[in-house]
Amino acid sequence: MSNKNIHLQININALLDFIKENPSFVFKGKKDYIRLTLWANEVPDKFGNDYAIKPRSSKELRAAGVKFPYVGNAEIAEPYSGGGTPQTPIRNAVPKVSLDEDVPF
Repeated sequence: MSNKNIHLQININALLDFIKENPSFVFKGKKDYIRLTLWANEVPDKFGNDYAIKPRSSKELRAAGVKFPYVGNAEIAEPYSGGGTPQTPIRNAVPKVSLDEDVPF
């Protein structure tokens, strides 16, 4: 199993503003929660972010033209090996097996 780490940054003020304007997005239970979606960028943005974070929407809300603000971003981080030596970032990793070789799947 590979160790994939993703670092998230959430803009708490933007998220709280969205919740205040759209309280129906908060699910009530023993604890309150909100669903978020990580939108994968085809290429990292100018800050190196691999993902954008928005509140989760539905087809109906998108069709109705409801705009969902960006409330954060995320980037793929180097796997932690525990040894203190940085490893190759995942997006630059080289596969150990050539696609021309026989693969067991």
